[in-house]
Amino acid sequence: MTADLAASTPLRVLRPWALLLVPAALALAGVLVRYLAYVSVTAAPSPQGFADAMCVWDCYWYGDVALHGYQAHPEQLNFGGPAGIANWAFFPLYPMLIAAVGKLVSASPAALGGVVSPLLALGAVLASWPAFDGNRRAYYLFAALLLVGPFSFYFASLYSESLFLLLTVLAFVALARRRYVAAGIFGTLLSATRTVGVLFVFAILAEALIEFRARRLGPAAMLRELLRRPDIILGIFLVPLGLFAFMAWLHLATGDALAFAHIQRAWDREIVNPASALWFALTSPGGQTRDPVILAFAGIGGLLLCGALFWRRQIPAAVFCTLCLVLALTNGVESMLRFVAALAPLGIVLAQILSRWPWLSWLSFVVFVVLDFAWTISWIHQQGALM
Repeated sequence: MTADLAASTPLRVLRPWALLLVPAALALAGVLVRYLAYVSVTAAPSPQGFADAMCVWDCYWYGDVALHGYQAHPEQLNFGGPAGIANWAFFPLYPMLIAAVGKLVSASPAALGGVVSPLLALGAVLASWPAFDGNRRAYYLFAALLLVGPFSFYFASLYSESLFLLLTVLAFVALARRRYVAAGIFGTLLSATRTVGVLFVFAILAEALIEFRARRLGPAAMLRELLRRPDIILGIFLVPLGLFAFMAWLHLATGDALAFAHIQRAWDREIVNPASALWFALTSPGGQTRDPVILAFAGIGGLLLCGALFWRRQIPAAVFCTLCLVLALTNGVESMLRFVAALAPLGIVLAQILSRWPWLSWLSFVVFVVLDFAWTISWIHQQGALM
C-alpha cells in the first residue's frame, strides 16, 4: 500500500501542472514547426528573416500604427475602391500593446509580434480551462488547434487575432460565472481590439435572460429585475466603451469618428447581404476575391459550429459568434477563414466534438501538425484564402 501510494504521488503532483506544461510544450512545438516550414522555402534562413516572412498582408498596417500612430489623411494608393487607403481600419489595442513592448525591447514590430502573439495565444489556452468542465482531452486538443494547428500562423505573427482570442476567452469565463462587470471590462477591451468585439453586449444580454428564465420570470418581471441589477447594466454599458474611445480618437485625428468604417471603401468593400455573399462566392468564383469557394466554405463551417454551440445550449457564445460571422459576411467572404479561426468558442466546441473518441483526437492532432507546416508555407507565399 505504501509503495503504491509513493508511486502514485508524483502523478498526482504532476497532473495539475500538465494543464500548463502540455500547452507550453505545444507552443514551443508550434514555433519549431513553423520555423521548419520557413526554412524549407528559404535559401538563407534567420530568426529576423522568419519574423519578416511571417509578416504579410495586414501585418504591415499593425506595424505602421504601432510605430507611427494613426494617419491624419488617406494616402493616394487604394486597393480597387474609390478612396485612398489609411490605417484607420485597424483597431488600436493590439498595436498599442506592441508599441508598449517596443519601448522595453528594441526590435521590429514583426519580431515583437512573433513573440507577443504566441504568448497571448498560450494565455488564451490557459484561461480556457474552466470552459472544458474538466475534459482534459478536449482542452489539450484545443491547445493543439491554436498553438500547433492549421491556423497557428494567425496567432504567431503581427495580427490582433491572438489578443482577440485571449480577451474572448476571459470574457466568456467571467460571463459563465455571472460576473457581469468583469465580463463587461473584458468586453471593453474586445471592442477596442476588433469591430465585432462590441457584439459581446448580446452575449451578456443572453446570459442575463438565461438567468432570469431559470427563475421563471415573465417579461415584465425580467425588466424589473434588470433594473434592480446594476452589475448587469454596468456590464452592458462597459462593452462599447473601447469602440467609443477609438471613435473619439479618430474624430480628433481625422474629423471623422466613423473613419474606421468609411475607409473600407479603399479596399473596395461595400455592404452586402450575408446569404448573397456566400451564394455568390460559391457560384461565381471569378471575381476580385481570391479563393472565394474556400472562404465561403469557411463561413459555412463557422456557422455550423455556431449551430453546435446552440445545440449544446451554450447560448451566449452561440449568439456572439453568429453575430460576428454575419457582420463579417456583410463585407463579403474575404478573410473569412481568419475570422472563423479567431472566434475562441468555435475552436472550443470543435475540440469538444473531436475529443469524444481517443482515436479521433490523435488523428486530429496529427492532421493539425501537418496542416500547420503546409499552411505556414502557404501563408508565407500569401495564398489568397488565408488573407
